[in-house]
Amino acid sequence: MGKLIKITNAIQKETYEKRKRYLRNKLIDYYDTINMGKVSIPSFVLADMDIKRCEKEKTVNKWYKRLREA
Repeated sequence: MGKLIKITNAIQKETYEKRKRYLRNKLIDYYDTINMGKVSIPSFVLADMDIKRCEKEKTVNKWYKRLREA
């Protein structure tokens, strides 16, 4: 039973990390599109700040699902 829990936890963590990467890539594309070189802050920095905020608010999965549905 312990192995099953470890496997399940590993799968959940891997899924969460994949969702975070997907969300980050979408945010980078979004910031690249709306900024078009106008802002001195690179899009990946803005995306990382948003990801940290989502992690703090525990909303990564919510935003992932919204982006997938769009």
